[in-house]
Amino acid sequence: MNEENFSCSRHIVISSLFLCSLLLCGCQSGIRGDDVSHEISVAEVEAGGGNVDDAIFKLRKLYEKYPKNIEILLQLASVHEGAGRYEAAVQLYKNAIKLEPNSRIAQICLGKIYMKSENDKAVEMFKNLYQRYGENFDILNDYGVSLDEVGRYSEAQAIYRRAMEVDPAQVSAPVNFSLSLALSGKFKMAIDFIEPYAETSEVSSRARQNFAMILVGDGQRQRAMRVLEKIFSEKDAVRELDEMSKFWEHFSGGDKTIYDSMLHG
Repeated sequence: MNEENFSCSRHIVISSLFLCSLLLCGCQSGIRGDDVSHEISVAEVEAGGGNVDDAIFKLRKLYEKYPKNIEILLQLASVHEGAGRYEAAVQLYKNAIKLEPNSRIAQICLGKIYMKSENDKAVEMFKNLYQRYGENFDILNDYGVSLDEVGRYSEAQAIYRRAMEVDPAQVSAPVNFSLSLALSGKFKMAIDFIEPYAETSEVSSRARQNFAMILVGDGQRQRAMRVLEKIFSEKDAVRELDEMSKFWEHFSGGDKTIYDSMLHG
């Protein structure tokens, strides 16, 4: 299996306006031939169309026939994950790791699920991956996010710096680095670092959202509003500004249960 092209990205959002789904860790090439690949693809399409139970049924039947095929197991796990059935997905990813202990796909996806509620486990998972694949940008970036979520900001920032060295063209690491600086109270440094990315016309709205988030944390609500108005209608911009303010109010009060409101990329 080629694990260089996996995609399993975690998007953390502020409000329902930014709801983003986890990019599922699908595998396309069949270990046992075109028939298996075709069946996996059919199930993937069905799940994407909302027919989750049908997709799971097909994949389970296929897995019964080919119990050593990790691609089927990973797709089954990703369908459960996409449907919010995280306990089942965790067990399936663990089964995949038992079947193929060196599967980065299974370990990364399991780590991302842990980041939803079991951050210490996520840190340990990505630490182990980092020790083995220290030049992999995605692993570095995810490891940094997991460290941020347990308040280990200095360590997270060091990891983001390494990610930026590995792939300077990627925007997510510098954006996450800026957020980490803000979380650790270094707002001026965070603003100076992220502003060039947020002002670049080619950049996605995510960098601008993060820029606004940091500005709000620094007390610059009017400036943050001007940034948000470049992305949203006035009504939606006001709503997002309020959500960002709530985040920082909770954060300053020591509430660590709302990390999922942050916009790590």
